[in-house]
Amino acid sequence: MTQPGGLTLVTVAHAGELPLLVLQARSLARNMRGSDVSAIHVYVNDRNEAEVRNRVRAMVPEYGPLADRVRVMGAAEAFGAAASPATPRGWLYRMVARYPRLQLINRGGWNGNDGWRVQQAFKLAAGRNVDTAMTVFLDTKNILVRPVTADDFVTPDGRARSWFLPHEGRTPQWLANSQQALGLRARPGAQEITCFVTPFAIETALLREILAHLEARRGPVQHFFAFRLNNATEFMLINAYCNAFRGGVRQVFADGLVRSYTVWGDPELLESVLAEAVAEDAACLGLHRQAVRRMAAHHHAIVTRLLTRSGIVANGAELDRILAPMQPQVTSHAA
Repeated sequence: MTQPGGLTLVTVAHAGELPLLVLQARSLARNMRGSDVSAIHVYVNDRNEAEVRNRVRAMVPEYGPLADRVRVMGAAEAFGAAASPATPRGWLYRMVARYPRLQLINRGGWNGNDGWRVQQAFKLAAGRNVDTAMTVFLDTKNILVRPVTADDFVTPDGRARSWFLPHEGRTPQWLANSQQALGLRARPGAQEITCFVTPFAIETALLREILAHLEARRGPVQHFFAFRLNNATEFMLINAYCNAFRGGVRQVFADGLVRSYTVWGDPELLESVLAEAVAEDAACLGLHRQAVRRMAAHHHAIVTRLLTRSGIVANGAELDRILAPMQPQVTSHAA
């Protein structure tokens, strides 16, 4: 039974980003109150799941006072024993999901599937194991760089916080695909949508509703995403469902969510986003693995300042040490 309690934080991780998970764990330990966090669920989405689960378990002390709330899980806990339909297509899905050698390309995610696609399935399935009223998704790249509270994710009236975007660019097609996946008619006219990046807060009951609706129509969520049955995305599925069954996203979500200032690999974006993060006194930094590999010395100095101010790292040398596995040829930026 879902309890109101604090938040359940959910991160989906793979081997290549475990150094970032260390930084995230330290940031949660230093910048979230224990009374606001009921549970931290880390799902391993990696073809070498058993090995990576052990590595994540070894990192649990990095969560400091929150370490006793950390649960490390994988595909069995997320997806359970759900079966594909007893059809030829369902049989094919089961075989390819179970035996990655049948695929033309053995990728890095769960059972050799595409990691980014399956990550979305893990997120939608995460509600099965959540006992709190509110779930907050984080990517491994999300690092809290100043204190936040549950109020930054949930309103006093119990709605999840978000931020909103015009329905334009690529989003109409993503939303149309998601409506199709859920068996919904497209709604005419422009629609506002929620953010579709992390952090992302959502009512746990709503998350379960959406999963049940999708699986009733399409079979197990992991197969739906692993086989790219259409270009629906997890966050657009949430938007489509809210528009159809909850009176629109504004009825479910409210403004005010903590934003992540995410730095990607593009040098110009690195420069501009880091400058904005400093100017806006960002609460959350998104450090993408491509940015880790491409940071110049002055970018590294800014990131170090953001991380040292709340004790996530002591100095640039410690940051280099943590990130070294992601950038094996790096020359330390620290003096």
